[in-house]
Amino acid sequence: LFLFARNHPVFSLPEDKASFIRHTLTCMKQKMDETDNHFRREMMQSMFLTMVYEVSNVIYSVQSRTSEHNTRAEEIFTKFILLVENNFRTERRVSWYSEQLCISPKYLSETIKNVSKRTPNEWIDAYVTMELRMLLRNTQRSIKEIAQSLNFSNQSFLGKYFKEHVGMSPSEYRRS
Repeated sequence: LFLFARNHPVFSLPEDKASFIRHTLTCMKQKMDETDNHFRREMMQSMFLTMVYEVSNVIYSVQSRTSEHNTRAEEIFTKFILLVENNFRTERRVSWYSEQLCISPKYLSETIKNVSKRTPNEWIDAYVTMELRMLLRNTQRSIKEIAQSLNFSNQSFLGKYFKEHVGMSPSEYRRS
């Protein structure tokens, strides 16, 4: 999806899909106005995700109809992102990802930076911090349990990592 969006910053939605998104936005507006609804936030998140999935589905179908051939660099990027999505909870070393792709860490770093304008470490950190934010906000698990589930050596290291990337401690984030 990232590569498609980069190469096609503007594309047309079929009218039925555009109508669905307009309808969903109207429903979201109505839910935002229901201040007494205890699940308003969760419903908004679900409706927003529904729209993202709908647009993503359109992108996938457009992608499958176009016969664009990805460059080697784009193929490496796609494989790297798939590896990160499946392994970021346990692996944060660029060298591990380069080993899985059978290329050198330097080549991986240069390739990912050229394709996405972000380094492999930035991609990995983005996935880890997004997961941390989600776990801190949407679960009652302790910070120690979260640290263990994301393969941090201890709770203190998770705290330093989170503060470096988010700007506040996990406890502060959870309270905010």
